[in-house]
Amino acid sequence: MAGTSEAVKKWVNKIIEENIIAVFAKTECPYCIKAISILKGYNLNSHM
Repeated sequence: MAGTSEAVKKWVNKIIEENIIAVFAKTECPYCIKAISILKGYNLNSHM
């Protein structure tokens, strides 16, 4: 299990390092949907 946890940490850190904005969200969360919609309007290098 520790290997999986470490792999997830590396994956998250890579996304954060490579993007101006990184959003980790649930697809059914209305607040996440609204935030992502607003951020997409800025055409930034992002991972959502």
